[in-house]
Amino acid sequence: MYLNTNAIPLFLNIKQKVVYFLLCFLVFILSLANEYIKYSNFTKDELYHSTFKIANIYFKTKKAKKYFILKLQNNDFHFYTSIYPKQESKYSIGEALDVFVVSRNVDFIDYLKGFYAPTTILSEYANQTITQNITSTTNIRDKIHKFINSQHNNSQIANLFSTLFLATPLNKANREFATIFHISHLLAISGFHIAFLIAIFSFFYSIVTKPIYAKFAPYRNRVFHSLLLATILSFFYLYLTNFPPSLIRAFVMFVFALVFLYSNIKVFSFFSLSVVVAFILALSPKLLFSLSFWFSVCGVFYIFLFIMYFFKLNKILFAILLNFWLFFALLAIAHFYFYHFSLYAFFAPIATLLFYVFYPFMLFLHLIGQGGILDNYIYFILMQLPSFSVQAPTPPILFYVFIAFSFLSIYSKYCFYILNMLIVYALCYFLYLLWA
Repeated sequence: MYLNTNAIPLFLNIKQKVVYFLLCFLVFILSLANEYIKYSNFTKDELYHSTFKIANIYFKTKKAKKYFILKLQNNDFHFYTSIYPKQESKYSIGEALDVFVVSRNVDFIDYLKGFYAPTTILSEYANQTITQNITSTTNIRDKIHKFINSQHNNSQIANLFSTLFLATPLNKANREFATIFHISHLLAISGFHIAFLIAIFSFFYSIVTKPIYAKFAPYRNRVFHSLLLATILSFFYLYLTNFPPSLIRAFVMFVFALVFLYSNIKVFSFFSLSVVVAFILALSPKLLFSLSFWFSVCGVFYIFLFIMYFFKLNKILFAILLNFWLFFALLAIAHFYFYHFSLYAFFAPIATLLFYVFYPFMLFLHLIGQGGILDNYIYFILMQLPSFSVQAPTPPILFYVFIAFSFLSIYSKYCFYILNMLIVYALCYFLYLLWA
C-alpha cells in the first residue's frame, strides 16, 4: 500500500530489517535498565521523599465512600494517591507538593505503568514551595495557561481550551462530557492537531517567503524549508505540552516522514509505522503501557488501511468517508476500555469535520486575546444539552477477532470486507445495549 509507486523501500533486504529491529531491541533493553536504576532508587527505602507536581485530581466513590485521587508526577515517574473530602480544596492542578511515598509494595511493572501508593504530604512546606513557584515562575507554559484562562469567565470552558491547546488534564465535568459526546479524540492533542499547526505555519511561510525565494533563492526547495522549520516549532510545542504520548508518536512520525520524503522512501506503509513504533518504544519503554499512545498508533493504522483500499476516491469524498469510517472502526477498540455509549456517537464524525474549521478559528481568537467570544454558545453545549449514555463494553471475543481481522486486512481484501462487517456488528450491538 503506497501512494508513490516510484519511491524506494526503507530497507533493501530482510537482513537490514532484522538489524534495525535488533538495534531497537538493544536500545529498548538499555532504556529499560535505566528505568530499573530509577526504580531501585525509588524502592531503596520504605519511604521515598521528593517534590511532585499535581497532574490531575479525580473524584471517586466506592461503597458509598467519597474520596479524591491525586495524580502526582516528577521527572522520573507518576503515581496516584488518595485524599479525603474537604482536603481537595487545599490543592489544585499544577501545584508542587513535598511528599513522602510508601514504596515498599511497588513492583517494577507497576512503576512503569503508574501505581497507587499511600503518601504523607508535608502541607506547610508544600504551601511554601507552591508560593515560591508561583511568584518566581518564568515557565512559558504557565504564562500561556494563564493567558488562555484570562479570556474565559467560566472555569469549565477555560479548562476545555487549556486542554485543547496545552494538553492539560480535563476536569471531571469536561471528561464526562467528552466521553458521552464521543469527542475525546478531538480534545486529546495528537497528530490531528499537530498536522493543523504544521499546515497553518507552512501556508503563511509560503506566502511571506515566496517573493524572497523567487528573487534570491529560486532553486531552493521552499516547501522543504517550511517543513524543516515546522519540525523545530513542533518540538517546541511538544515541550510546551509536556510530551504527551500521542503527540510524541505524531512528532516522531512527522520527522520520519520528512526524512522519508526527502530521501524518496515509501512513507504510507504499515512497515514504516512499525519502524516508527519500534523506535519510540526503544527510547521510552514506559509508552508500552500508555493507552493514549496505542490509541494514537491505532488511529494511524486504520488511516493507512483506509488509504490502502480507497485512495483512488475523489479527495472531498475521501476526507468525508475517512472521518466516518475511522471513528466507527475505532469504536470497538475504544469500548473495550471505555464503556460509555450514546446516540451522540453518530454526531462525532460530523463534529470532527466541523473541528477542521473550529480549531484554527479558536486558535486565532486566543492568539489575539478574544478566545471568549463564543463562550455563551459553548456554555449552552456543555451545560444545556441533555446527556444520556449506557455502559456498552466490547465483548473480549469481539475485540480479539476485530484486532485479528484488522491485521489480516493488510493482506486480504476479503478480510477487509469481514472487518467492515464487524464494525457494523459492533455498532448494532452498542445500539442494542442503548435501547435494551
